[in-house]
Amino acid sequence: QDRTAALQRERDYVRGIIQAMGDALFILAPDGTIVGTNAAANKLLDRDETELIKMPMSWILVDDDARTLPAPLQELIAKGQARNLNLALIAKNGAKIPVLLSDSTMRDPSGLVTGLVCVARDMRETKQLERELAARAQVLETLLKEVHHRVKNNLQVVSSLLRLYSEDCKDVAVRDAFRQTTSRVRAMSIVHELLYRTDDLRAVSLRQYLGE
Repeated sequence: QDRTAALQRERDYVRGIIQAMGDALFILAPDGTIVGTNAAANKLLDRDETELIKMPMSWILVDDDARTLPAPLQELIAKGQARNLNLALIAKNGAKIPVLLSDSTMRDPSGLVTGLVCVARDMRETKQLERELAARAQVLETLLKEVHHRVKNNLQVVSSLLRLYSEDCKDVAVRDAFRQTTSRVRAMSIVHELLYRTDDLRAVSLRQYLGE
């Protein structure tokens, strides 16, 4: 009787930890059907545990291409565990919730698979932040390209003015100095032109630059 009570306390302790988890947890039978969930999973999918029990995990789990995973989840079971899978869960209203999924098999002392534990982390805020950062990066890249374009245009204007002044200059040495300066300004403008045309603003090809 004391051992039974101790086992019950241990079960209650473990269940308390599972229910307190911030990430959604699903316990599956070897055939891929759900046999248990925690509060975070129920809240994430807006479903009661009774709705999810005996439901194939594949019914609520899709990949980024919206293709249904195999119902028995044999690949995950065969591997023993899988971590950091970018998938999506389907909520009760049909919404697809991006999650980072980790799986691990449960086995008996003989090594036979008795179940599968899936932990899903809600990635909606992370995905939204990634989209915002990507959008900001795109804006910054566009602005930086525009800066290079304008600098190149300004350098070309300076180069043209220097050329005009050199044509009006009678002193050969001064005219030659104007022409050298014009060439140097042109050399700088080529860098900005290449930066404006490239997809990578960190560097330009020396071979292409020397060719220009």
